[in-house]
Amino acid sequence: MLRRDPRSPSVRWRRPQPMSQGEAIERLESALTHTVNAVLKSPDLGHIDPVQLLMARLQEATHGAPLPLHAPSTSQHGHGIPADSIENVRDALDGVKAQPESVETLRHLLLKMSQLTVSVCEHIGEIERKSAAKASTRSAFVRTLTERIGPQPRHSWKDEWLPLNVETERMFDEKAVEKARLEGKQATCKSDSELRELAAPRTIEKKLGTYGKHLQARLDYGWPRELAEAHLVLFGVTGAIIAAALKEGSSQFATSTYLVCAALAAGAACDERSAVPVPPRCFIHLSGGAASASHKDPCFADIETPDEFGFRGFTSTAELGVYDDMRCFELGVTAEEAEAGRFSDGAGRFAMRDANDASGAPIFEPTDSDVLAVVNRPADHAGYHSAVRLPTIDSGYAYSIPPNTLYQLEAVHAPGEWVAPNGLRLNCRLLEVSITFLAHAGAGAAEGGSKFTPPVAQLQFADRKAYVRGTKELTDELVLTMEQEWLRGERWLSRDGTEFDAATEWRYVTGIAGAAGGARPELLTTFAGTRDEDHGGWDVPCFVREVNALIDEGVASRRLSVVTDPHLTREEVLAIRLYSGPGFVVINGWLRNIGRLDTGLRLKLARNPTLTYAATVRHVCSAIRKLSRITSVGEHTSGKRLLWRGIAGELDDKFWLPDSQGFVCATELGLMSTSTAESTPVDYMTKDSPNVLLQLETAAEDPTGFHCGADISMLSQFSHESEVLFPPLTMLTVNRRKGKAPPGVPAREQPWEVEYGELDGKEFKRVSVSPVFV
Repeated sequence: MLRRDPRSPSVRWRRPQPMSQGEAIERLESALTHTVNAVLKSPDLGHIDPVQLLMARLQEATHGAPLPLHAPSTSQHGHGIPADSIENVRDALDGVKAQPESVETLRHLLLKMSQLTVSVCEHIGEIERKSAAKASTRSAFVRTLTERIGPQPRHSWKDEWLPLNVETERMFDEKAVEKARLEGKQATCKSDSELRELAAPRTIEKKLGTYGKHLQARLDYGWPRELAEAHLVLFGVTGAIIAAALKEGSSQFATSTYLVCAALAAGAACDERSAVPVPPRCFIHLSGGAASASHKDPCFADIETPDEFGFRGFTSTAELGVYDDMRCFELGVTAEEAEAGRFSDGAGRFAMRDANDASGAPIFEPTDSDVLAVVNRPADHAGYHSAVRLPTIDSGYAYSIPPNTLYQLEAVHAPGEWVAPNGLRLNCRLLEVSITFLAHAGAGAAEGGSKFTPPVAQLQFADRKAYVRGTKELTDELVLTMEQEWLRGERWLSRDGTEFDAATEWRYVTGIAGAAGGARPELLTTFAGTRDEDHGGWDVPCFVREVNALIDEGVASRRLSVVTDPHLTREEVLAIRLYSGPGFVVINGWLRNIGRLDTGLRLKLARNPTLTYAATVRHVCSAIRKLSRITSVGEHTSGKRLLWRGIAGELDDKFWLPDSQGFVCATELGLMSTSTAESTPVDYMTKDSPNVLLQLETAAEDPTGFHCGADISMLSQFSHESEVLFPPLTMLTVNRRKGKAPPGVPAREQPWEVEYGELDGKEFKRVSVSPVFV
C-alpha cells in the first residue's frame, strides 16, 4: 500500500521495502561459500559439523526465521526446501574433507550446492509470488486462436455439445456443493453418469426450435447459416466453460470456440456492410446469475485492481452478451428521488436479462449487482471497439463481444450519480469500460554498433508472439539485486576497442557524475562523447529529486489519474543511468542472446546468478513506463511525434510477409533506443552499404498499450543524444501506405510506408512503423 511520507513538504509516496529475493539469494549463497571455505581451511576438520554450520549461516541469512524444509517425497514445486538438499550437501562436504584434492569430489560438491541454491531460489520465488501484483494480460488480445488452442479440429462443433453441457452441469453442481458445505450441510458431487443424464435433454434441435425466429433474423441480416446456428446454440451459460478452456489453452472445445469467433467476425462484417451506426452504451450486470460478466469471466470482479503495470483492465477469453434494452432500467428513480435517497422496496435496481421463456422472449430479474457499461467506439487501426449486433425479434438490441477482447476500465460512477438511457437513476455503481478486439479468422554483445544503429547481425527481431510473451517471465523472480549483477565485474569492448567493466560502471553511476566524480579521463570520453557534460557534479539523490520533480510537473499539467506511485526509485534511476552509458552493451547482449531460446532454457539462463541482468531490466522497464506517461508525443506535420532508429544492413525478404493476424511487424528483443533527431542514427550509419531508418510514429497511451517511449535525457549520461527509450519486446507494426508507391519500390514493399532517402552521403530505406508495448 502506498502512503504519504510525512517528512516531505510535497506529495510523495513511499513503499515499504522488504528484503528482496536478490538480497536473500546473496546471503544464502554467502552461507554456502562460507561453509565450504570453513571446511576446507579449518586446521581441525574433525570438529566442524558442516550441516550445523550451514544451517547457522542460513538462519543468519533469513534473520533468524526458520527455514521451511520438507521431506524428499514432497513436490519440488512448493512447500519449502527439500530436506535432502541439505543432506546431499553434507555428504558432498564429507567427501571433500576426505579427498580435498579430488576434482571429482569438488565437482560433486558444486553440483549439490547448485541444487540447493535452485531449491532456495524456487522457494523465494513462491514467497514473492504470494505478494506479486496482478499479472498483465493487456497484450494477449493480439494472439490468434491457433496460438492459444492450436488449429481448428476436423470434427464438428456438434460433437462437443454434449461434453460441453456435462461440464456446465458439473460447474453448477460444484458450486451448489460448495454452498451447501459453507452452510454446514453435507453434500457430495454428482457422478459423471448423473451429470450426463442431466445434460442429455438439452439438445441442439430443441434449442434451435425454441429460438427459430432469432435464427431467421440473423439469416436475414446476412449471417451464414452454419455460423448463425452454431452461435445461437453456443451463446449462453455454456460460454463460461468455453472461456475457461480458452484461458487454460485447452483444445477440448476448440471447434466451438472457432465457430463462435467466426460467427461474430461475420456479424461484424454484416454491420460494416449495412453501415449501421456505432451502438450506444451497452450494459450487463457485473455479478449474480449465470449471465453476469463475472460468471462468464471471474476477472471482471477484479477489474478495478490495477495490474503489475498500473493498467486497470485485462484480456477476457469469454464471449459477453450486452444489451441496450430499456427494460433493464425500469426500476430506476428520478434525479430528485435519487438525491433524496429514495431507494426503497427494490427501487433503483438493475433488471438483468436472466433467462428466456418458452417462446424465447427474455425474462428480466432485479439484481443488487453493480452494472458494467461498454462504451462503443468506431473501429480504427488498433482493431474493433464496439460490440457486434445480434439481430433479434425483441424490442431493443442484443450485442455480443467476442472472446479474446481487451477491456479497459475508464470510469466508476457512484450509485445514484449516473443516468440510465431512459433518464432514470439506479442505486448501484456503474463501471464504464472500453473494448478492443481483432476479427479472428480463424550476435555477440561486444561487437560494434551503437544503441541507435546496431549492426544487423546484432539487432535481432522476434515475432508478435514474443511481444505477447512480455518480460515478466524474466523479471518476476530475481536471483540477484541490480548491484550484485554489476559487481560481478563482467568486461566487454566498445565499438572503438575501449574495455569497460561492470563494476566500474556501477561505481560511476552511484558516485558523482562527470569529471567532478574523479573518474579516470579515459573512461569519461567514449565513442558517444563525454559523459554527463550537462550533469556534472550531480549525485544520485540529485538525479532522483530532479526527475521526480519533472514527473510531478507532468502529472499536474496533463491531469493524469495516478493509481500507482508515479515517482522513480533510486534503483530505477540507476538502471536508466547504467543503460544510457556503455552498459547498454551487456544489457542488450543478455536480452538478445536469451530472447530466442525456448522457454525452459531461457528461464534457466535468466535465473543463473553468473549471467543474469534481470533486476536491471526490471528497474529499467518500470522507469520507462513511469516516464512514458509524461513524455509528450508532441506534434509534427504528420500529426504525430516522430522518433528514429537505424539498422546497419538490410531487412530480410521474409520481414514483409504478413503473419497469421495480418501484421507485418517485428518485436525488438532488447531495450530499444530511439532519437528525436533523425540525424542521430544516421550519424552511426555506414556509407556504401545498405541501411534502414525506422521512422516511429508515436501516439498517446490507449487501451492497447503505450505508443511512445520514455525521454531519458535528464538521466542519460549523454543527454545530447535526445534519447527516447522503449522496453524489451516492443512491437513495431509497419504502417500501410495510404497512396500509390513511388517508382523503384519493390513489389513486396509497395503496400507499406517505405521510402528511399539519403542524408550526409548515406543512403537508407525509411520504413514507417507504429510502436506498442505494455
